[in-house]
Amino acid sequence: MDIVKYNYEGDTLPVMKNSTLFFGAIAVAIIAAVLAVYYLIPGVYHPLTFSGLATSAHYKHAALFFVIAVIAIVGALVTRPKTSQA
Repeated sequence: MDIVKYNYEGDTLPVMKNSTLFFGAIAVAIIAAVLAVYYLIPGVYHPLTFSGLATSAHYKHAALFFVIAVIAIVGALVTRPKTSQA
């Protein structure tokens, strides 16, 4: 079932399907989790670091990416496609 929303003038507005949001949220969660682990590894050059040594572990960056991953997982759970009941 497609959801159609109307604005004040009565025109239809495009709405993304749940499956697109679901898989997008999963992709964001995976990328954020990988970046979080990447920023925990000491001795590797971290290009987006502007404070401290670029080769040391950055716990604030890792925590931020873990939080983003959790938010994306919650978003995926909320927008998961419904299964059909036969």
